[in-house]
Amino acid sequence: MIIYCTKKMIERYSLKMPHELSDSLVREVAKKVVEREADDRLLEWGAKLFFLDGRKSLQIMNFASRLTVVLPDFKVEALPYLGNSIAERLFELFSDKPEMKPLLERFFEEHFAAVFSNLTDKGVISQLNRNQLDFFDSGWWRRFIRDNIFHSKEINRFLNYEHIVRRPGAKGWNMESHSYTAPEFERMLKERCVKQA
Repeated sequence: MIIYCTKKMIERYSLKMPHELSDSLVREVAKKVVEREADDRLLEWGAKLFFLDGRKSLQIMNFASRLTVVLPDFKVEALPYLGNSIAERLFELFSDKPEMKPLLERFFEEHFAAVFSNLTDKGVISQLNRNQLDFFDSGWWRRFIRDNIFHSKEINRFLNYEHIVRRPGAKGWNMESHSYTAPEFERMLKERCVKQA
């Protein structure tokens, strides 16, 4: 999987792009991942750093479906496990759909390596900015705090099952141009697995 990051995220987390990695073996593996997975929108994710109550947090958005996961209070030392964090959130998100578990397992087994690159997709950047403005900068996220605990599972469910977004490349405002992202990701993953069977 390729995680395309904003400039601010790259700077704050001191991320290395595949060509900047010092270990030659790791560098070659990263380059192969980019060659194999670039332009496969289901394997591409946009990532944006933002501050949630003064703490570094991440929004990670799938290019194909616009499915979004929020990772609050994301520490630098957790960076090597960012791919695992995305996988964990997807297993949580689809926990009520037992048929998705083997599909997600297969998806992450086949695409277990996560590499970083620069985010340039304007549609993804726009939707990440829109989410930040609507849900985080506005303070709306506070409705998910109870007993001084931020319930990130709940906001991830809301963003993907109750918040409608424009489909990539769609024009205008109608139900064909917009979708809920979790069902869209589910449909795409199922179609992918049927094609590969």
